[in-house]
Formats: sequence, C-alpha cells, structure tokens
Amino acid sequence: MAFGVERRGGLFHVWRENIPAGESSVTRAEIVKRVKGIILKHAAPVRIWLYGSEASGEASPTADIDIAFEDPAFHDLEKIRQEVEALPTLVKVDVTNLAFCEPRFQQRVRDTGKVLYSATKELRFEDALYNFQRALEAFESVYKRKEEFRTHGFGDVFLDILVKRFEFTYEMSWKVLKRYLDFVGIGALNPRSCFREAYQQGLLQDESVWLEMIEQRNLSAHEYNEQEIARLLEKAGRYLDAFEDLYRKLETKHQEMRS
Repeated sequence: MAFGVERRGGLFHVWRENIPAGESSVTRAEIVKRVKGIILKHAAPVRIWLYGSEASGEASPTADIDIAFEDPAFHDLEKIRQEVEALPTLVKVDVTNLAFCEPRFQQRVRDTGKVLYSATKELRFEDALYNFQRALEAFESVYKRKEEFRTHGFGDVFLDILVKRFEFTYEMSWKVLKRYLDFVGIGALNPRSCFREAYQQGLLQDESVWLEMIEQRNLSAHEYNEQEIARLLEKAGRYLDAFEDLYRKLETKHQEMRS
C-alpha cells in the first residue's frame, strides 16, 4: 500500500495512492467524522474545526479536506497522521494542531471554520452564540436592503432571501438556547421546549412575538404560501428586534461566565 505525504507550512497533506481490494471508499462526511474520532483518540483538544472549502460548502469532490484542532499539550501529530493515512480514500486530508500555528492562521481558522467539537458545555454555548450572531447579522443585512432590492426590480428575490435568513436565524436562536440551557442544567430538546424554558428564565421578552415566529417557521417549512411569505415582511422588523434582544441577553450571560 502506498501513501502520499507532504508538509506545507506546518500542515500535513496526507492521501492514499491506492485502496486495497475489498475496501470501499467513504463519503467526505464520513472522512471528516473519522478524522475527528482519530484526533479525539490521541489528543485532548479544546476544539476541532473543519475549515477551507469543505467548511464553506464550495469544495469539489476531489478538493482537500482541512481539519484543525487545538491542544497545546499534544506534540505527536505523527500518530494522528498515520491513522489518517489508513483511511480508504484518495482525497487529501490536511490535519494540523492549531496550538503551534502562527497567529494569523489561527485567527483565520477560528473566524471562518466550522466547529466540529467543543470540549465543554461552556465552549459549546460560546460556539452556538457565535453562530447565532452571524445568522442575525446576515438577517439584519438583508432586511435593511429591502428598498435596494425593490428599486432594482428584485422584490420577489428579496422575499425569498429574507425567508431563508429568517429560517436560519430562527434555527440558530433555539440551538443557542439549547446550549445555554444545557450549561445551566436544564434539558430541552426541541424548539418549543427551548423557547418555553427560555421564557421562564427571562431570556424572551415578548411571548406573542416568539409564538408568532414558531408558527411562521412551521408555515415556511411545510408549505409555500405567497400570502404568508409576504406577511413575513410585515413582521420581520419585530422578529429582528426579538432576536437582537435575545442575543444581548445571552451575550451578557456569556460575559458573566467569563468574569
């Protein structure tokens, strides 16, 4: 069996040059899952990230898969490299320990990467809060550009984008609540239970707005009704205010954890 190995700027590029008879290849998602397992087997990382084109959704079927982890106490990347080499794939896999990379590269991975693993409940809440913040910023950006879209004759396109941004921000809102509630010892598994517990915790201010959003999300997820979609535009400002209020409260909780 032959392997290809290159080292570029502290990164190991590893790939299989042949696959033994009887051993089938795996999907890219399965490769990521297996590499994460290999890292956790040998190291005790604070976080593991998927970054690059695979994380952004722009990867071609043959593109490299880039994975980074952070463990300042782990110095034997060769152990991980050897197991990654044994994966049944011809896709190149880059694995690096972020703890020993230069600061600019570290920041790029943290800013653009997708977190695959966080070591503690507090870190998982922190990651979810960051995802919620990014979704909220994207929703707000689209909402503020409604006149620009209309002026250029793209009103229908604006509505479609607004719906998608709302749906994604809604998903990130209940998921960050799930992580926060888990951190404080409250189990909640679905959106409604997360919102109910958050309301009891004083994190949601206007009950009627959140009930509206639950209903709106259900409608947009299960049927395309032009009238209902159009109504979202009328309510989007209120929804945005509710999301922003929730973010401020959760960010305050986050700062209290760190102080």
